[in-house]
Amino acid sequence: QTNVDAGMRQAGNAVVLDRSILINTLIRRKAISWTRIFGDLQKVLPHNVRLVAVRPQVNGQDQLFLDMTVAADTPEPVIAFIAELEGSDVFGSTAVSGITPPTQTDPFYRYRLSVNYAQKL
Repeated sequence: QTNVDAGMRQAGNAVVLDRSILINTLIRRKAISWTRIFGDLQKVLPHNVRLVAVRPQVNGQDQLFLDMTVAADTPEPVIAFIAELEGSDVFGSTAVSGITPPTQTDPFYRYRLSVNYAQKL
């Protein structure tokens, strides 16, 4: 393995390796179906929770997770949404990474969530 790695890191081969990594990354990103993401979210998103942002991410094991920002008038609908995500067969464990309370200019509670997503790439 060490000899193969050293050969791939040679000047002429390094360019091909970097290009191959870039192309494979682009293919993985292209394989993500936005239609399927929104369809699956529609099944679990309560009517009183707004989806502000969704950013699909792929980790090194080709597993997909969604980094989302959601908003609601009160925290309770977001808590119900998290419970729906975790009880779903296509979504998994959910982590809350930030909460922003309402302000004078923004009347909503905003939550930043990360959730595992079982969309096959």
